[in-house]
Order: sequence, then C-alpha cells, then structure tokens
Amino acid sequence: MTAASAYLRRIEAAQALLGITPTMLAGRMLSLCFEPAEVVLVQRDADGREHRLTPAAAAAWEGLREAAAANGLVLHLVSAYRSFDFPARQRDGLYP
Repeated sequence: MTAASAYLRRIEAAQALLGITPTMLAGRMLSLCFEPAEVVLVQRDADGREHRLTPAAAAAWEGLREAAAANGLVLHLVSAYRSFDFPARQRDGLYP
C-alpha cells in the first residue's frame, strides 16, 4: 500500500466514523491536500503548545519575525499546521 492510499483510507475511515457520506461531500468541491513530508517546530507557547510549519513556511515566518523585530514589533504565531489526526487526538484528550 502506498502512502497516498494509506492516507486516503485514514480519511475514509474518519469520515465513516463521523457519518460523513460521499454524497454529503460531492457538492463541496473540496480538494484533497496531502500532509507535508516534513514540518519543523517554530514556536512553543507559554502553555507548551507547539506550532509547526513546513520548512519553507518556517523560513518565511522567521524572516517576517525578524523584520517585525527590527521595527520594534513582536509577532506570535497563533495557529499553525495540524495533522489530519490532530482533531481526533484532541477529542480523545491527547492534546490540550
């Protein structure tokens, strides 16, 4: 089984668990987005929550933060990449 087919099966299993049918999705015109091969930690909040981005996005974020700092501003990342499994793990109490 390829990584892509395994990913599709995970999505289908989650949809079935949630009662989301192909008919419900048919008119939504949603594009399938595969998870990135790599994400890197760019910030950890005071409460310990980690924010991760793809390497290219992380480099852009660091450049933006540095430019802001040079102008006396502090930027904080509020939301970042979340895996497909994140909501289920959050529901199960595995993430804050």
